[in-house]
Amino acid sequence: MNRRPKKLLHAAIGILVVSSLVATEEIADYRHESMEAIGGHFQSLLKIVRGEVPFDSHVSMHADALADYGEIMDSLFPQGSEGGEALDKIWDEPEEFKKAVEKFKDATQALKEIVDDDGSESDIGSAVREVGMSCRGCHNRYRE
Repeated sequence: MNRRPKKLLHAAIGILVVSSLVATEEIADYRHESMEAIGGHFQSLLKIVRGEVPFDSHVSMHADALADYGEIMDSLFPQGSEGGEALDKIWDEPEEFKKAVEKFKDATQALKEIVDDDGSESDIGSAVREVGMSCRGCHNRYRE
């Protein structure tokens, strides 16, 4: 029996497994960088809303970015991308996790709409708090 085809098959399987692991790590890294970007936009927006920095003209940009991340949030957690700071509960409780992601999406969309409609400082501040609560709710349950 020729061992070469068997060795080639084992090598191919090994390459696929390693490629899959690298892809999973890359997805987890991408997700982490995306979460850092969300945190940056949120913290910057919070500083503006609190009056700590004079960049009121930046509110819309940060609100838009957060709403954009709200739109793609669920795609950052594909099946098989476990790793990073994401707990396995995300994939063990997909329906519950989906609800948490929807809260973030709804909160960021509401913030964007209030900002786009030239809402009051109070309304914007309340919407920012809702976004923060949606972040915290998910992180408390699904993040290391």
